[in-house]
Amino acid sequence: MSPPSVSSAQRLRVAVHVDGFVQPRWIHRIVEDVAASPACTVTVISTAGAAPPHPPPSLARRLVADPGHAVLTAFTALDDRTYGRPNDALQPIDLRTLFGGNAPTEAADGPLDVVLSFGRAAVPGALASRARHGVWTLHFGPVPAHDAELVGLEEVLRGHGVIVTELRVDHARVLARSVSRTDVRSVRRGRNVPLLKCAALVSRALRELQHESAERADAGAPRFEFRPHVAEGPSRPTNANMASLLVDHGLRYAREVFQRRGFLQQWVLAYQISPIFPSTAPFRYLVPPADRFWADPFAAQRGDRRFILFEEAPFATGRGHIAAMELRLDVLPRRGRALGAPTTSRIRSCSGTAVRSS
Repeated sequence: MSPPSVSSAQRLRVAVHVDGFVQPRWIHRIVEDVAASPACTVTVISTAGAAPPHPPPSLARRLVADPGHAVLTAFTALDDRTYGRPNDALQPIDLRTLFGGNAPTEAADGPLDVVLSFGRAAVPGALASRARHGVWTLHFGPVPAHDAELVGLEEVLRGHGVIVTELRVDHARVLARSVSRTDVRSVRRGRNVPLLKCAALVSRALRELQHESAERADAGAPRFEFRPHVAEGPSRPTNANMASLLVDHGLRYAREVFQRRGFLQQWVLAYQISPIFPSTAPFRYLVPPADRFWADPFAAQRGDRRFILFEEAPFATGRGHIAAMELRLDVLPRRGRALGAPTTSRIRSCSGTAVRSS
């Protein structure tokens, strides 16, 4: 079903604030999605007057210019060289290519609904004060979007497992949130997914705002006074901090490699027997033999007898079948083949459908 049409008068007027026109791909994708959305229109792109982009200095020059963060600089360069890809989230692209080579502009006193800010510099007060629904910014844990070098650094090197992305209004109230899994090896590769997911996060929040604004009778009410503000993220880790992080990261990665090579990774089945659902009773675990794979469990009951039906695939044959296991409190569960056996009996499952079991 196609989305409902939105008149030009109902479309949200969105301004984009950046430090310069050349931005990484993930910001380019956000602006592209907003410009293509039937709920929005990009009316202006505001820049902080940054100088035109120029080739970055060599690694040697960067190390000499900032010796206190030399380990971070060297690690980032090695990570980018090893895991960076031409079309990943950090590839620089000129935003003006989305608008035929010219950035959109409008009258200085025209109304605005939202300002999307990705710049390190504060949004000019004259621009922000016109936005009825505030200045929206993205944050990755404690790191604001303009500190892209630090996005995912702590999460990957400390093994936190996930990167939490938040879309906030005026750096405070959270409008939307998403969670992405980190990479076990690379910071560059680990930040790729959460950065590229931001386009969907921002577009969805703008569509919801447009829908709410169209229904609210007081949509034209003035918003609170804006106070220019720049979110300060965590400081860049020093050489000693980075050395500690890299040691922890290396030991954790070596442990994971040893576990993958020295132990068989298998799924297990877990179950509860409780008169209420959901229950806080502890789970009991059923560990498969080392020569087979278990998956897709389904609870069944016949009278007072309880069973678990599941898929079982011996590694030796590579062929799966449906197995059944009876659950009893006084003895260990016993496994048997449920389909394909010479003799069968009927079991009535919890959902009322009939299945067969040996």
